Amino acid sequence: DISNTIEKLILVTLNLFNEHAVGLIFIKNDDTNVITQVKYIDSLNKPIPQELNQLLVDCSNIKINLQEISVEQQKYANCGPEVIENFIFYLTGARVSQEQAIELHSKLIENTLLNINVSDVHLLFDQQCNSCESTHFEQSESEYMYELSYNNVY
Repeated sequence: DISNTIEKLILVTLNLFNEHAVGLIFIKNDDTNVITQVKYIDSLNKPIPQELNQLLVDCSNIKINLQEISVEQQKYANCGPEVIENFIFYLTGARVSQEQAIELHSKLIENTLLNINVSDVHLLFDQQCNSCESTHFEQSESEYMYELSYNNVY
């Protein structure tokens, strides 16, 4: 139940129909603590399923303003890491490439299993981004970093 949380921004991953990972971003109004925006992210850029849309509409504590966010389409069977990377991109404006995301997320899981200090996690991201810049920025930055575009859904 995300409506009872005190956070103003809530990121939720969903496993749609036990087949595909997508993300939802819930944004609350600062004054009323009511969810005022929901953003849907699908790395296949498919529209929100009708069942999920209806569930959000039927939820009485959400004043629905749903937007679908178009992102770079996944190139591999990597929807899980892509949800996470698209969340990171939404929040920070930076992300690692699809090719580097699997390696980065594998390292993060390995570090967790080995009890490596979580405060060192940003170093892994920085290393990936730096190698990303050196290999991919032969193109312009705008060609590499895709832009989020929003589509209102009612």
